[in-house]
Amino acid sequence: MFCKNCGQELNDGMQFCPNCNTPVEANAPIEPAQPYAQQPYPAQPSYGAPQPPYGMPPVSQEPASLGLRFVCWFIPIVGIILYFVKKDEKPVYAKQCLKASVISIIVNTVVVVLFYGVVFAMIGSTMY
Repeated sequence: MFCKNCGQELNDGMQFCPNCNTPVEANAPIEPAQPYAQQPYPAQPSYGAPQPPYGMPPVSQEPASLGLRFVCWFIPIVGIILYFVKKDEKPVYAKQCLKASVISIIVNTVVVVLFYGVVFAMIGSTMY
């Protein structure tokens, strides 16, 4: 028997494909997939995590670089835009950019409020 999703050869009695975790239909014999050269993505070994279905790009767990996080800190709109552009294909990268931007906005708001509070307190104390 062969997996209907990835074409991996299966032993009798298997309930799930060890390559892509697709449920196996016990009653219906399944034809093998297309030859290896014609498949859009080559079969990848499974290390416990399910692989994405064929035709879908893999999801990257790559983190954002430190330099990019600094850019997102100093120009928060860049981090917000990168989040919405990259959230599906690089979720870790996108969340780190958004996190740097949001923290930057919060810290800058607190600093500005404290600065103007001190300035107005100093101006108010010199008027008397």
